[in-house]
Amino acid sequence: MGWLMSWILVVPSFVSQPVVPQPVVPQPVPTATAQTADTTRPSLAQTTVGMRVRLPGVPLPGTLLQAVEVHDPGKADALLRVVDAEPQGDGFLYEFEFTPYVPGSHDLRDYLERVDHSSMGNVPSLTVVATAVLPMGRMEPNKVVAERPGRLGGYRDQMVLAGILWVLGLFLIFYLGHRNRQQAAQRGAKEATTLAQKLTPLVERAQRGELDDAERASLERLLFAYWRERRGLHGLRMPVALAQLHEDPEAGPLLRQLEVWLHSPGAGSGSVDVAKLLEPYLHAPENYAPMLGETLAGEGA
Repeated sequence: MGWLMSWILVVPSFVSQPVVPQPVVPQPVPTATAQTADTTRPSLAQTTVGMRVRLPGVPLPGTLLQAVEVHDPGKADALLRVVDAEPQGDGFLYEFEFTPYVPGSHDLRDYLERVDHSSMGNVPSLTVVATAVLPMGRMEPNKVVAERPGRLGGYRDQMVLAGILWVLGLFLIFYLGHRNRQQAAQRGAKEATTLAQKLTPLVERAQRGELDDAERASLERLLFAYWRERRGLHGLRMPVALAQLHEDPEAGPLLRQLEVWLHSPGAGSGSVDVAKLLEPYLHAPENYAPMLGETLAGEGA
């Protein structure tokens, strides 16, 4: 019975004491986007996710660097653009534009490559630290804008320009050559025109009685000067030389017929063969017409 009494005494004392809840200390819950930036290495700049940062005056050794091509900018961790590159010493002085899209430390070497695809072993670490904290008043990061990297060099543009100039020069050579050949052919055709061809319209008009006094006088002087030159009659007076030419078997027919047409219009004009009258003039010496013009310029009536 003694143990039963002890149990009865213990139970009331146990039940009579109220249970006091212990305070719970809240523990920090890590988020999916919170990352601790790597501060063990010096960084070129610090920015926030989605905020573009410009990095001017970055000297790097070796051959020219360019941004690695990004096939899908919407899924990229960051975008890097080479704004400018100027030769300096054994390398180049660069200006970069960097936009991170995930927090953490970004090494720009991961977004660069040599233009000549050589090794990048001598390029130092280029760290940009990005945090996930947006500035006050901003609800979302900048939209992803894939900008085409600037064109470096210009060799292809120079070759295209040289090709255009070459084609243009070739066209001018062919065009000018063709035009010169046409002009030479026209000059040759003019020089090849016979005295008979020059006389034909005048003789036909004389046959129809359409020549005025000045034209009749010019035609007579032209024929007289031509045959005096051909027959060597410079030493004779004009009436004597003209009388001899009237009896000449080649000069006489046209001279006599012109006198009939000029002084007796319409007399037998329909039965005269003009082509036969002009046969002696078909084989006039080459370029005789210009020489004849000079002779007529100083000839008196």
